[in-house]
Amino acid sequence: MLISTKQLLAKNKVVPAFNFGTLEVARSVVEAGDKLQTPFILEINQKEVDFIGLYFAVSLATALSVEYSVPFSLHLDHTANPTEFLEAARLGFTSGLFDSSKLSLSESVTLLKRLRQDLPSDFILEVTAGSAATALQMEELGADLLAVEKDNFCDLKLLSEVRKATALPFVMHGGSSRSAREIRAAVELGAVKINFNTCLRRAWRQGLENSFREYPNVLQSYVLLAKSRQLVREVTEEKILLVRKTVM
Repeated sequence: MLISTKQLLAKNKVVPAFNFGTLEVARSVVEAGDKLQTPFILEINQKEVDFIGLYFAVSLATALSVEYSVPFSLHLDHTANPTEFLEAARLGFTSGLFDSSKLSLSESVTLLKRLRQDLPSDFILEVTAGSAATALQMEELGADLLAVEKDNFCDLKLLSEVRKATALPFVMHGGSSRSAREIRAAVELGAVKINFNTCLRRAWRQGLENSFREYPNVLQSYVLLAKSRQLVREVTEEKILLVRKTVM
């Protein structure tokens, strides 16, 4: 069941978010969420969008929402293209991370202010922040979520410092390599969204390598990708259960 990210965050203390770049990864994630009846966010970043396209991403999420009952939303992750960002919102994405980390603070402020004005009022705007001062300015601009990070990786010490400057909820990037203790620490500091991507990519590749070894002469994609689907589903279940531990 496809719902808005705003609804999802309002109903759940912490929500896991999973990236997808192919059909089988998206389906495996939704299957895992449905099996465990745990709401989640399905997200796709700019490079993944370049590979499969915004229209396909929306169509795929919509089709899966009809087939499975678990609530999930569609999020645009790490995108630095404002035109693409607004197009995603028009097509049905209900949240997104606009990554202005490579811009100066003044450039970020100008661009994000315009984006906030052009986005739907209920669209959840996630922005990057590398300092307490930047975080405070992002809050004043109307940001809804803060990705407090260094080099696309959540820094818990920095998170603690930024918490003193703003009451905005946080997003923990780089969740694939984080322990339950680290995730719990981030949640205690105000993280409401935990991102997972690398772990799914590893599972997808491992499954494909396993298939090539077992079926060296097979050409059918549905046979070769079956193990990838299975491993991605298993890893997604593992990460969902890991996040659950933080709210018990």
